[in-house]
Amino acid sequence: MSLAKLLQPGSTVYTIVRKYHRSGLPSVIAFLVVEAGKIRNISGTICDELGLDEKWADSDGLYCTYPFNVIRDLSYKLHGKESVGRKAKACTKSGVTVTPNLKTYNAGYSLIHQAL
Repeated sequence: MSLAKLLQPGSTVYTIVRKYHRSGLPSVIAFLVVEAGKIRNISGTICDELGLDEKWADSDGLYCTYPFNVIRDLSYKLHGKESVGRKAKACTKSGVTVTPNLKTYNAGYSLIHQAL
């Protein structure tokens, strides 16, 4: 199943830190979804969808420090850079957004990020 079909607006993407740098910052993060009651690692698929070089992929996840950036970029890629819905407003510096659902969401915030 393609990510566009799997990750509809309002879908939750879970993240787990698999490895840390010596500095204490995360270095490898797994991106997971629940599909048909089973947990699926979509890290490699995200890498392909975003056109990231293979050097970003690890067998456990993706090399990144801030998973929010990856999920935001994936949201833009899958659902566009335009806010959707009557109540949607432009994203503000305060980070206030409309709760994602199938009818209303702000650009870049169509997916829900949940750290585990």
